[in-house]
Amino acid sequence: MEPPSSADDTLAVYCLTGQTRTELVRSAAILGLGTPDTPDRLWVNGRSLDPETWRTSRPADFKRACTALYQARPEGALPQSTSWWEKQLDLLFPVLIGVLLGLLPTGWRAAVDRGARDATALRQAFTEFRRAVTAFTASGDDGEVAVRRGELRRQLSLVSVLHPSWPRAKDLADRLDREPLGDSSFQGWRGATPAYKEETEKKIATALSAYAEELDRLAVALTRPFRSTLRRGRA
Repeated sequence: MEPPSSADDTLAVYCLTGQTRTELVRSAAILGLGTPDTPDRLWVNGRSLDPETWRTSRPADFKRACTALYQARPEGALPQSTSWWEKQLDLLFPVLIGVLLGLLPTGWRAAVDRGARDATALRQAFTEFRRAVTAFTASGDDGEVAVRRGELRRQLSLVSVLHPSWPRAKDLADRLDREPLGDSSFQGWRGATPAYKEETEKKIATALSAYAEELDRLAVALTRPFRSTLRRGRA
């Protein structure tokens, strides 16, 4: 194996430092090299990898994602001697290439397919969470609720990583930590009075219905990647 070049070292320092780690995971997901597990970890071939481990195990993929991220950074790598127009062209060229690639049939189909898969996984996670909550009101066992809540939160985290300008995903994740869908509503259920249980069940049912509507809007947005990009911030 050849020793890394100075250019490789520059890329590694850039992509493995601070907030850029999250951007690296997003870059890898956009290029189809893996799926975000958390904002700074990538799911590849059934494993959750941090950027350093991913670089070691899949150096070519790391270099591809990191190079794309480095070249797209706002400040660019412009020689001081270039003219103003040359600088503008250098800055805009990666953006134009990205737009053109997004309009290609292959890129479009890949984005639609990925969005459909993410939408299905998101809906399934909510269905399982809702089923667990319904079962809880009968048995008082909140173990399954916690598991399903965690899976739903993970799916929402994935959406937030891929679409950071969509506030709905973060809002839905935050609601899982608040009443009536948070942990506090499910504690002390077995010893609660019938009146308390009835009131809490109504609150949970109302919250789940509203949650389902908001989540469905988010899932629909995932299946329409180009349209959702044009209307950024509404998903």
